[in-house]
Amino acid sequence: MVESKDDFTLILEELKAIRRDLAYIKKHMIEVDNLLTKEEELKLKEAERV
Repeated sequence: MVESKDDFTLILEELKAIRRDLAYIKKHMIEVDNLLTKEEELKLKEAERV
């Protein structure tokens, strides 16, 4: 439990830092659906040639 206003302020600042970190991570995450296997890459290149 929060003991004093200073503790509350410290916790609030830490939460804000965590929120900023999460926003950065979300912005820079790789979309799993955008990754292709080697087989899929070959099929895509073949389709583009046609």
